Amino acid sequence: MKVHDSRAFVIEAEDTKAGYFLIGLDGVLLEYFVIPAYIHNAGAWFCEILQRCRIQKALCKSFDHTLLACCLDHQVSVQVGGILCREWMDRPHRKIESSLAIRIARPEDVAHIIAINEEVFDHPDQIRDYVQNERVLLFEKKSLLIGFGLYSRVIPGRPEFDIGMLVVPEFRRSGYGSTIIRYMADFCRKQGWRPICGCDAANIGSLRCLQNAGFIARYRLLGFTFP
Repeated sequence: MKVHDSRAFVIEAEDTKAGYFLIGLDGVLLEYFVIPAYIHNAGAWFCEILQRCRIQKALCKSFDHTLLACCLDHQVSVQVGGILCREWMDRPHRKIESSLAIRIARPEDVAHIIAINEEVFDHPDQIRDYVQNERVLLFEKKSLLIGFGLYSRVIPGRPEFDIGMLVVPEFRRSGYGSTIIRYMADFCRKQGWRPICGCDAANIGSLRCLQNAGFIARYRLLGFTFP
């Protein structure tokens, strides 16, 4: 969610928009991009950005080669913070239980979602926004809420959609997490979208859930610190 609340800066060179970078509200560098024609300047520009913007930390996706190389050149420490899944394979699986009902969340469901939210959403207003835009699906069994799935486009105009889920504590360790994630991935694919997701590096249960749903944990979210 950090990218949505970040500040964007354009890099200009010779009257050309040569790239951009994003800085979160907490001062963490989130993205850095340079177009191919100016890639030879990427290292020098990155160093200048660190100095002028007083950046001490960066979050880097391991598939972002330009940012990764620059961070490695200047870092004093690095740690793995998250697991990133950008590939999904629809493997053979059990059909969804016939007793499991799936519906779009409504405004009257917001209070219940807020009550069970465990850091899936950063703020109640974010829940209201997702529900208002019909981006939350509820999974119920005999009128009991099992959990919910959510989806959001990562970049306007791009096909990637970030998906996530939460299972109510009393229904965990029963396979519902993988069921919800698999349903959300298939839902996105049927819309012509590309489902992606991730989890905290220390959350072995969530990683297993994503892998059981068909996602491949090929990439990492790295946290760098600079002098």
